[in-house]
Amino acid sequence: MQTMKTTAPPGQTISATEAYRAALAHFRSNWLGLLLIITAYTFVSILTSTATGPLAFLLQVLLVGPMGFGTAYALLVATRGETVELNQIAVPFQRCYAQSVWGSLLLSSALLAGVVFFLLPGIYLAVRLVFVPYLIVDEELDAISAFRESWRRSQSWQLEIFLTMLLALPLMGLGLAFFGVGFLPAAAWSGLAIAYLFEAISETLGRAIPVPPAPGHDQF
Repeated sequence: MQTMKTTAPPGQTISATEAYRAALAHFRSNWLGLLLIITAYTFVSILTSTATGPLAFLLQVLLVGPMGFGTAYALLVATRGETVELNQIAVPFQRCYAQSVWGSLLLSSALLAGVVFFLLPGIYLAVRLVFVPYLIVDEELDAISAFRESWRRSQSWQLEIFLTMLLALPLMGLGLAFFGVGFLPAAAWSGLAIAYLFEAISETLGRAIPVPPAPGHDQF
């Protein structure tokens, strides 16, 4: 497991409304790259969903999960005012593939278990673990450290995170209402809002900067 130190630059305003306001501005400046990323991820997700049996599980774990983490990373890049490029969806495959696979599998399992054993625990876990993809791909934490760090960073902003996630539902509904065409920009907008919260909270609390592991330690 990696050891960490923290840094704490000045924070940004943290609220659901500010997250969506800032997200809209970032979407306008990077709309093409963001739509390409969301389209690619959606296409692969739909395509792999047609598989059955063990193949479906392997595709979900080894391909779709890391691509989802790469999509989250690209959205984070956009919130920093940087240019979004399609190849950013592949960053987890190049930088932290094993931890992305492991983290995605753990995250999906935790959320599924929370939903199965009553809905509220699933929602609570979704709020507390929402930052796991950014922590694994951007800050290069191992999966277990990312879970712990997401829990720490979300502690004081659970309501803001929940409201931001909740607002995504009517946004997605409106997107689907326009013959499905609006789904992609709605997904990008809501994803940018979550990424904004991660960036703002991280600047307020401090970031976890991992000490690089010894060669060969990025394993399951």
